[in-house]
Amino acid sequence: MTKRYESKSNTHAAKGKRAAKALTLTLAAAVAAPLLSSGITTAEVSANGLSPADSGEQTESVFNALPQTTSPVVQALDKLNSASTASELQSTLEAAELALNLTAYNALSEQDRAAAAEALLSSGVPLADSAAVQEALNRAVAAQRDAAVLRDALVAVNSSGDSTQLQRALESPYLGLVMLHYRKLTPEQKQAVAEAVRAEAPAGGFPSRAALQQALNNAIVSLA
Repeated sequence: MTKRYESKSNTHAAKGKRAAKALTLTLAAAVAAPLLSSGITTAEVSANGLSPADSGEQTESVFNALPQTTSPVVQALDKLNSASTASELQSTLEAAELALNLTAYNALSEQDRAAAAEALLSSGVPLADSAAVQEALNRAVAAQRDAAVLRDALVAVNSSGDSTQLQRALESPYLGLVMLHYRKLTPEQKQAVAEAVRAEAPAGGFPSRAALQQALNNAIVSLA
């Protein structure tokens, strides 16, 4: 009686082991089947005697063989860093994938946007992520905005029709001229300085703030 009981127990245990092994193989095949290009099914895994370890190795090899995809953000960053012209860089800056804040950039004129892009391109600093791009762009935009303000102030000086207009243009804070001695002058003296500066202006106008500053200094000294 005891032997028969033990025999039945052993039989049940053996069946349980076979069932567990079959379940393991089935699960392994279920994972591997959608990925393996050879189309191995659960039945074939069992028939060929593949173990879960075998299936795992083949699955890993299939994953390695799959084409590696790159996210749109990384693609945009790669294109930005490999840009060879300012116009190419500009088109990438406006890519939605980078999610940049372009409010200040778009407020610039077309000419100044191109100049800001050129400055960004010339910096040669690798831009690793959107935050780095935003920071570099903000610096370029701020610098170009200052340059544009100075340029427009110089245009006002060079396009003055008379000494009164020139005097007003000279006093613009956007020029950033050193006006310490000028401010101590009387209205008449300031008018005389403006006339002297106008007379010293080159044919094409003052090319820079430094040139205008030198002309202003000379005009003030001439009053002595």
